Amino acid sequence: MTNKRKYAVTAAFLAALMLGTAACKQDNKPGSATETTTTAAAATEAVTTTTAAPETTTTTSAPETTTETEAPAKETDFEIKTGVWLAQSEYEGDSYYTFREDGSGNVLSQEMGIGVPFGYTHDGVDYTFEMAAVDNFVKMTVTDATEDRIKIKWEYGLEETLTYLGPAEGFSFYNTDELKDMAAYRFMQDNGGYAMFTKYGEVQQSDGLVKLSLYDCSRDDKGLIGCYTVDRYTGKGTDINGSEIELARFEGETYEPFFWQKTGMSMSGSMLGVRYIGYVDPESNDARINDVYFNDLFYKTGLCYECNYYWNAETTRFVPTKDGQEFYFVIPYDSNATVVVKEMKMDDATATLVEGDEIYHSENDGEPFLLKCNVSEIMPDVKVIVTDSQGNTLEWLPGISGKDGSVVTSAEGGKVQDFTNYGALATVDMAPVG
Repeated sequence: MTNKRKYAVTAAFLAALMLGTAACKQDNKPGSATETTTTAAAATEAVTTTTAAPETTTTTSAPETTTETEAPAKETDFEIKTGVWLAQSEYEGDSYYTFREDGSGNVLSQEMGIGVPFGYTHDGVDYTFEMAAVDNFVKMTVTDATEDRIKIKWEYGLEETLTYLGPAEGFSFYNTDELKDMAAYRFMQDNGGYAMFTKYGEVQQSDGLVKLSLYDCSRDDKGLIGCYTVDRYTGKGTDINGSEIELARFEGETYEPFFWQKTGMSMSGSMLGVRYIGYVDPESNDARINDVYFNDLFYKTGLCYECNYYWNAETTRFVPTKDGQEFYFVIPYDSNATVVVKEMKMDDATATLVEGDEIYHSENDGEPFLLKCNVSEIMPDVKVIVTDSQGNTLEWLPGISGKDGSVVTSAEGGKVQDFTNYGALATVDMAPVG
């Protein structure tokens, strides 16, 4: 099995994200998905004792025995079965490893859904994971194995138990952060829009189920007002009264991932919502660094947690200008809106901005997208044009106010809703490359 992929991520970043990293859904719950197993295999070191004898000192050593789990024989044909494995450890959160036949894979956190891709090779039970550029590797050894359960030990000491869940194709689950939002959304729907509660509440996991509790933040005692106990793979379970529910759906309506942001836009009458992420390296549109650079950036700035948004190079809509340095997360209010992004250039003859080429066009598909633009605060180099399904049009020139550093929210045809967390903005060195 040969490694066919290289990714720009440091070993330190792997250690931080590889062991607690996820996002998805599954119709059928895999068996033993949340069974907990500790993997500490205590090794008994050779014991040396000293006994006193007349006029001599004799040192005897205990027989060379060990209770350490014996690793499987290093057969050249040994390999981990391809598919998805639930990884559990005593000290880290659960995660999911996917091994593919071509020597590639990824690991996803059950808690937040953040993922890290990898390539891997092996020599018997010794595996090497290539997580970055040349010479950036992390190693682990399979210390015990059956057909559907293996124990592994990473070179930096962490031990994990992996339980086989099934083929990679079609596998998905709800990460914990997503379940929190779904519970809050369901509670609002069941209570006529009442939202005076702690949005993320309390989360407990047991017996393969996730329990999400909501508390009234307007009361001094912060009393419990909602509780949902659901299966992580299906989103189905019971509410506080024991009635059967499905968090992912409500009366046939699919859960809206950006419900909170769109609720704010609805209240303010905005056709467009924007979260300024910060100032980034203008070379961050280089495909070789996308996966790690942006996952790290989103995590550090709170975009993952606050908007439940994660980088996936295959599906993420990313609109960069060549030298752009300001980074925005853009959310159209109408999910059926048409969105166009055009270049803006300075006409030297008239000293005015004029429209240039179209660099992004999404017809009747108002999906959120990432926009990297503007070389400086002096002038915008793009225009975002949004036309909703009713024919209303808004034109926004992205920018940061030179007065107070906030997002420019004025636009032709309306205004933009600002969702920026100004306490967690990116700087050019926040998510270092390589």
